[in-house]
Amino acid sequence: TAGTEASFNVSTNNYTGYTLTINAPDDTGNLVSSNEDILSSIPTSMTEESFNNSTNNGKWGYKPSYYNSETNTSFLPSPTTNATTIDSTSTANTTAKSYTLGLAARADYTTPAGTYNKTFILTATTNPVNYVVEYNANSTDPTIQNIPATQSGSVTTTSVKLSNNTPTRDKYNFTGWCTVLPTVSGSSDTC
Repeated sequence: TAGTEASFNVSTNNYTGYTLTINAPDDTGNLVSSNEDILSSIPTSMTEESFNNSTNNGKWGYKPSYYNSETNTSFLPSPTTNATTIDSTSTANTTAKSYTLGLAARADYTTPAGTYNKTFILTATTNPVNYVVEYNANSTDPTIQNIPATQSGSVTTTSVKLSNNTPTRDKYNFTGWCTVLPTVSGSSDTC
């Protein structure tokens, strides 16, 4: 039957989402008890109803609370050394997203009792964030030269390097770019 679920949280800063994966240090797929008894993995993904079929005696599976969708109702075969994606987000998640990981085992009179265990490796990796930086001369003066071209790309860092081009304009000295903030009562441009 389904056992206790382990819970954990993942959060990100204001710049990136993440991909959460699970893998194991080996490909055997076995749960091993303190008595060195073994439960082997179920072969494919299956619902709890299917898992409870007696043909799965001596087998086990795991169920993450998120699995490429908002809910997961199926038990999955044991993780392997190849990472399996549990969840992926594309935007920042400053409020921690909660996950659970449950195990289920079909242990009947043919399976010796014991405390079974398995090692899982959970990894959260940042996803690249797409960006566009547009440079605006903020004037139609025909003497303005050397305005940088629009930059675009993706980064996993919290900053983007601006162009080294220094604009020129007759009778003016360029001192730096101005970041235009959203129009909010009392706000102003930050230069």
